[in-house]
Amino acid sequence: MFKLKEQPQPSFNILSNGTELIGDITINGDFRVDGTIKGNIICFGKIIVGTTANIEGKIVCENAEIAGQIYGEIKTTELTIFKDTAIFKGDFLTSKLYVETGAMLTMSCNMTENKMTENKIKPEPTIFRTVPESKEPTKSN
Repeated sequence: MFKLKEQPQPSFNILSNGTELIGDITINGDFRVDGTIKGNIICFGKIIVGTTANIEGKIVCENAEIAGQIYGEIKTTELTIFKDTAIFKGDFLTSKLYVETGAMLTMSCNMTENKMTENKIKPEPTIFRTVPESKEPTKSN
């Protein structure tokens, strides 16, 4: 008998409303943000920025759908959609752009053909470490 090879499932990650992340994050799949991020995001897929999201930093991704607030820089290799509730201030690089009426954009925009894929950042393995919390503060000499 033969065994079928399991196909990797695409990942979909969510940062929920009320959650705050300070630091950089790399996602090997799609990512939805409804919370707050202060840091850079590299997403090897589509990023969805919900209406309650607030991001301060740089975003690099394939596709983006933005309905929340972003202050920083966005670079997409494919399509970027600004929904009517979107607020963006910063630098912007994409190959395709769609803006709904009502989006508030203060940006410098550079639209290119899909040449960014040649310079696409390759994913690196992410190492997560859990640090146990100490119940008592330690004294240093």
